[in-house]
Amino acid sequence: MATAAIDAALAPAMPIGPRAHLRRYWDIFRDRIDETVYDWRTGAYYANRLKAFLKPYMLLWIAGLVAGAIYSMWVAALIPALQKSLTLLEQHHVKLNTWQLVIAGGAVPVYFIVRAALGYISAVWLMQVALGVLKDLRNELFRNIQRMSMDFFAYNDSAKLMQLVVQRTKMVASSVTDVVGDLVKTPLTIVSVIVMMMTRDAIFTLIAMAFIPLSLVPGLVLGYVVRHRGRAEDEAEAGSIHVLGENLRGVHVVKSYARENDECTRFNRASERENSVRLQVRKVIEGVNPMVEVFASFGFGAALVYGYYRGMGINTLVQLAAGLFLLYDPFKKIGKLYTQVQRIMASLERVFELFDASPRITNKPGAIAIASARGRIEFRGVRLDYRKYGRPPKVNPEEIGLPPEPTLRVPHPKPVKEKFPEGKGGLALRGVDLTFEPGKFYALVGPSGAGKTSIFSLILRFYDPTGGEVLMDGQDLRDLDMHSLRRQIGLVSQETFLFNDTVRENIRYGLLDATDEQIHEAAKRAHADEFIQHLTGAYEADVGENGRRLSGGQQQRISVARAFLKNAPVLLLDEATSALDAESAAKVQDAIDDLAIGRTVIAIAHRLRTVLRADEIVVMDQGLVAARGKHEELMLTSPLYKKLCELELAG
Repeated sequence: MATAAIDAALAPAMPIGPRAHLRRYWDIFRDRIDETVYDWRTGAYYANRLKAFLKPYMLLWIAGLVAGAIYSMWVAALIPALQKSLTLLEQHHVKLNTWQLVIAGGAVPVYFIVRAALGYISAVWLMQVALGVLKDLRNELFRNIQRMSMDFFAYNDSAKLMQLVVQRTKMVASSVTDVVGDLVKTPLTIVSVIVMMMTRDAIFTLIAMAFIPLSLVPGLVLGYVVRHRGRAEDEAEAGSIHVLGENLRGVHVVKSYARENDECTRFNRASERENSVRLQVRKVIEGVNPMVEVFASFGFGAALVYGYYRGMGINTLVQLAAGLFLLYDPFKKIGKLYTQVQRIMASLERVFELFDASPRITNKPGAIAIASARGRIEFRGVRLDYRKYGRPPKVNPEEIGLPPEPTLRVPHPKPVKEKFPEGKGGLALRGVDLTFEPGKFYALVGPSGAGKTSIFSLILRFYDPTGGEVLMDGQDLRDLDMHSLRRQIGLVSQETFLFNDTVRENIRYGLLDATDEQIHEAAKRAHADEFIQHLTGAYEADVGENGRRLSGGQQQRISVARAFLKNAPVLLLDEATSALDAESAAKVQDAIDDLAIGRTVIAIAHRLRTVLRADEIVVMDQGLVAARGKHEELMLTSPLYKKLCELELAG
């Protein structure tokens, strides 16, 4: 009713003028109220979801909070401890016996010993809970990332994902211990100390406390600012991580182009931006403490004046002064707590956004698991438009139980939108009809962007066709279980990836339950055993990050050994020898020749030697099959193929 009356009074008859300006300020104020209410509702929603991760540790968490609560209330015991000591020592005209001296000198140390024990127990128990929640959060986030299909990784920067899993989860886990602990302990400390002070002198206490509540108001206002700058801080931090990760992954390019100084400048810029944004947030957060101290000092000064006119004894004054100092820290925490909660809410939003993300490529209900495939692959009128796999849409808040975002009366300035690519160039395949028969070798040739890699992506079901269908042994790939499908396919790429582990474990990745004998046999068939035996440690030798301790040819032969061990009926080759010298290429090619026997082999060919071995050559251009046949036939009938051969099939 009140807001309706103000709305009516401020309804401007003209678009400009004092009343219009007042109306605008009133609308801005109401927008901030609505946004604050929305923030609290979303915070309650995410906190409720976080309970699922806290549930396994609930008893330990409650025990830690109870110990912390006792610790907080024990703070007030300092006042009677001081009173006992001061009362005994004040009797200077009476000679104290030994026990009285022990009590006078030991009351305060005993108080601090008990306080320290309670604080330690609470901290250790809550830390156990925080570490458990952190572990479970990271495991679940990582598991959800593994569920994502390839389009997700095209639109999500790896640095941001790493930051989210490593950094943001740490902040969220700390919220269930540090922040919740402070929410329990801080009010109890304040109440218990105030009650104890009130029993000593109620008027002194009320005067001293009169100004402190005013210091909490700026904290509530600043909390809103922290919440909305939290994402900017996260983005800036992810930017620094991104530059660092790119530099380390591409260090050979940096070194070969002598770009070390430029990379330092690039990292300095990212660090400067992160520092600037982080400093802005810290300025807001740290602004709370001085406000508490300044406001509290007015009350303390007024209380001292009152004590002077009252003729208060030094004994009582020391006790009350000790109580005031005990209240400073809790009130500082109260002022900061709201800003901390808002910062954590920003992290919670990002963490649960990733939890709520779902893969576009999934198994159908009742998907068929393949035990052993023949390896016949068929493309029927296949179209693939990467624009259909643009940036995944945001989850509808109402679908997951979030409150709808408030409608702003005065819109904020539009933020600069993050730019994302609209797919890999649009329509990649335009109606492809192809059949790959078991036991035959097929070579895919064509210029860059012709659709060769897209063929591989569809066979591996990294993407689904946007038109037509892809079949294996007569069954649509969308009807098959993805994991069983991919177990039927071996891949040897020119971009070999090896894990930072031993040679043995990198080969075993093709079949995790393989025996050492099977691993050695696969290495021999891949012509890798000969160089492995000369490594320090042989099969136990560490290959380094992405195999950097091995040559390119050695990396490729381990990759081929991995494919041998997998023993899949379909083999996809992305010209694994194109980047190697002649001697290494010959050894890798011999290994691939052995691997190809009896399998459906589809190779993206860049070298004439590979093409000449093929049972059938498929010439692709602009997403279409331009020609197919044997080498001699295509040299006469396909100008594009002839041109590619003349250029050594470059592209």
